[in-house]
Amino acid sequence: MSDEYIRRLRQVRTELDATRFSLSLALRTWHTVIVQSAVISTSDRPVARKDLESAAGRLENTYFVRLSAEFEGILKDHLTTNHPAIRLPNDAKVDWLVARVRRAEKLRLPAVLLFNLSQVRAYRNAIAHRGIAAVPVLFDEALRYYNFFLARLPDPVR
Repeated sequence: MSDEYIRRLRQVRTELDATRFSLSLALRTWHTVIVQSAVISTSDRPVARKDLESAAGRLENTYFVRLSAEFEGILKDHLTTNHPAIRLPNDAKVDWLVARVRRAEKLRLPAVLLFNLSQVRAYRNAIAHRGIAAVPVLFDEALRYYNFFLARLPDPVR
C-alpha cells in the first residue's frame, strides 16, 4: 500500500478545505474588511464580492479537476519510478495510465471500480470542457475511488 500516494491526494482535500474556509471567512466578513481596507485588490484590479461568490460556487469543481490532475501525476510518477522501462507517451491519457499501471502491477480490480473511475474521468472532462454531458460525481466519491486504486500500489522506488 502506498501511503505516499494516498498522502498526495489527501493534500488536495486539505487544500480544498482551507480554500473553502478562507472564502467563507472573506464572504462573512466582507463588509468589515471593505470598510477597514477601503478596497481588496489583486495586482491589476479590485476583487468584487461577486468574484468571491463565483469562486466559492465553483470551488468543488475546481478542486475536482485538481484532484484528477494529481491522480494522473501519481500514475505517471509511479510508472516512471517503479517501471522505468515503460515509455510514457507525451499525450498519455488517464485511461491509458490506469490500464498500464494495472498491467505493470498485475492488479486485479473489481469491475465496479473501473466503472467508477471512468465516471470520474467523464465528469472531470465535463467540468474542464463544459458542455459535455456526464453523471455528476462528488469530490469525496472521486477521492475514495482514486484512493481505492492507489492503495493497491507499492510505494515509489527510491
